Amino acid sequence: MAVMAAREDPEHWSAVEEATELLHEERYREALAELRRVLQEDPRNPYAFFFTGVAFFEIGELEAARDAYSASIRLAPKHLGAHVALSHVLRQLGDARG
Repeated sequence: MAVMAAREDPEHWSAVEEATELLHEERYREALAELRRVLQEDPRNPYAFFFTGVAFFEIGELEAARDAYSASIRLAPKHLGAHVALSHVLRQLGDARG
């Protein structure tokens, strides 16, 4: 999925590379800082919102994760990973209807 995303939207994908490395290293708060920087430069980057959701989810901030995944979906309605992640967060929040 990441390879396909990189081919379809290389500019947005490359902007979040540093943040994804931080996420893989479980440095969630540093990833959030990097993602905020990316979003300040380009508030229409769906991957930045998606990975912001991942970071918030990992630190237990489910409402913020929900909002980030929703923003990702608004920008990229076909982003399957964001839909799956959002449904998981909504289930955990007890909001099965969204």
